[in-house]
Amino acid sequence: MNKLNKLTVICLTLFLGIFAISCDNESVDPLLDNNKKVGKPVVYVNTDGVEDFFRENVVAKINAKGEMHFTLDAVKGEKKDVLTIMTKTFKQGNFPTNANRSTYLDRENNQYFSTIDIDRPTYITGFVTIDFINRSARVVSGSFDMRMIPVKPEGEDGNVDPSIRSFQVKGTFENVPYEREESEYVDAQIDGAEFRNTNATLEENDTNYIVMGVGRDNVDQVLHFTFPKERAVVGEVIKMSEEGVDAYYFSEFGIKYTLDKEDEAMLKDAQIEIEEVEKFIEKVDGTEVERTVLKGSFDMKLKGVDEEKRVIQVKYGTFKVSKK
Repeated sequence: MNKLNKLTVICLTLFLGIFAISCDNESVDPLLDNNKKVGKPVVYVNTDGVEDFFRENVVAKINAKGEMHFTLDAVKGEKKDVLTIMTKTFKQGNFPTNANRSTYLDRENNQYFSTIDIDRPTYITGFVTIDFINRSARVVSGSFDMRMIPVKPEGEDGNVDPSIRSFQVKGTFENVPYEREESEYVDAQIDGAEFRNTNATLEENDTNYIVMGVGRDNVDQVLHFTFPKERAVVGEVIKMSEEGVDAYYFSEFGIKYTLDKEDEAMLKDAQIEIEEVEKFIEKVDGTEVERTVLKGSFDMKLKGVDEEKRVIQVKYGTFKVSKK
């Protein structure tokens, strides 16, 4: 009987432990991409033997150039050091840290460190690895293992205190949310290629909002879509087949692609989702002006107007634009 009670207690303890772990890792936004679920972000850092875990307030920023960086504050606990991890390209792969500069701030000694050794710039101090990008849920996972080199103070005579040495930083990051660094943008993967820009606009007429993004490196590359103003409500999913919804894209080669509303296969799963709507009054040159900010996501297929009628896919689209 005692053995049975002990076995029951052990089984119950194991069940509760598994339940607690399951709840802690429960997906916040259970989107799927390549059969991988999205869980709560986890970042593990080992700084010269000191371990830290981060679960909150970690967001990777992607700029218009396609560079990624995220910052971890309060590394090494009470010391509150700052680690910034960076890659010049946002895609899966291994990135040598002498060409992709990550940094570290030792607050106690007010000393900066970098993964670039200025005396040996070709010396590979480590790697940042992006293992997986879940573009549906907009999270990124990977790892890093790199050596931090003391940065010399500015000036010809600047020298690092000899007691300050280089050290190793390594760790992993999983399901870290990412977003655009700029305040206004239209992003998408168009025909398999990344479309990012900072020239994003929101216009309106009597009935519709009009969102437009111009290519960062090619002003001939334009993505344009429009939808009824009355549908600009948080949580609304606007089907591309609806009346008043339209879209077109000019490629960098000058080919125009449009929304064919008579092609049911193209319209399947094509939509615009409104995530945020903000309206407020601000003063411009002493005059009160109403401003509207819209944020959302979109997926669609567009057909070429040339003889080939080739269909391209516009997916993982996101936008944040304002009407001033």
